[in-house]
Amino acid sequence: MKRIMLCFISLPLLLSLCACKSTESNVSSTLSGHTHQPAVDEQTISDPISGYCGNTQTTIYFEDDTKYTFMYGESVTMTDILINLDYDKSKLCKCLPEYTVDTEFGTGYGINLTEGYARCAKGQADLTQEQIDELKEIILWAKDRMFDVSDYEKTISYAGWSEDTKIFFGCLNFEQMSFSSVQHIPIFKINTQKDLEDFKTNYGDVLTMNHGYDEIPSFEDATAKYDENFFENNSLFIVYVTANSGSYRFDVESVYCDNDSLNIHVKQTNNPETVTMDMAGWFVTVAVKDDIVRDCRFFDAALYAEN
Repeated sequence: MKRIMLCFISLPLLLSLCACKSTESNVSSTLSGHTHQPAVDEQTISDPISGYCGNTQTTIYFEDDTKYTFMYGESVTMTDILINLDYDKSKLCKCLPEYTVDTEFGTGYGINLTEGYARCAKGQADLTQEQIDELKEIILWAKDRMFDVSDYEKTISYAGWSEDTKIFFGCLNFEQMSFSSVQHIPIFKINTQKDLEDFKTNYGDVLTMNHGYDEIPSFEDATAKYDENFFENNSLFIVYVTANSGSYRFDVESVYCDNDSLNIHVKQTNNPETVTMDMAGWFVTVAVKDDIVRDCRFFDAALYAEN
């Protein structure tokens, strides 16, 4: 996994990267029976945008209503292409996109690799064959790394809230906490039943292991089924996410492998109008077969931000 230092984004840069919302309902064209051809030269803006962090987050929405969120190299490449195209509203046509892409700096990009274009609220731009090939490679890469639901098992349990820093110093992704525009959250890897008991002992004095919260079970209850037989062929990942109210709920957004790293994205699943005035924390546990993570040496978790 790349170790990427914090990159600062200036206010003008953020303003220039305003949200590019989907415009499918507004698409119109006087063209009839038209055809698309790849652009000969890259249709990029005169002053290409750069300087954002390599940990930028991208989500691809596929035709089967699945989606895949990722960071690092492929995310940077796709973001570079989409945010720097010279979009033209006069080029908008009636051809429907094959994929929709959200970046941290713009959402609702429509991509059609067959016709070779990308579009957003600013308009439409033709892609060069090289850009088409790059985007296709990333999309196929993303599809290949999507886990089926059967590939992992997830549970949510109550953890309580603590200011104790040992939770962060003891996690596997401590170095990522300060060097990213993405909100990384602590992740722990449990290989044996003894590791699980040690985790409870090491953090039981600062976090809650044996009490639930409303409908959310305790960590003890949620992990009781993970015995020696389970750990013969599986690993358990524990992610700790905090909230400024116990009214918020969380779930797994995605689990994926990126070469030698495993990444777990967590999302907030509700947005209540009224909330309790208590700090809270939750354990998100993800059980994964050992053969899936056998080659992984780096492990990370992040709180997925809805655009």
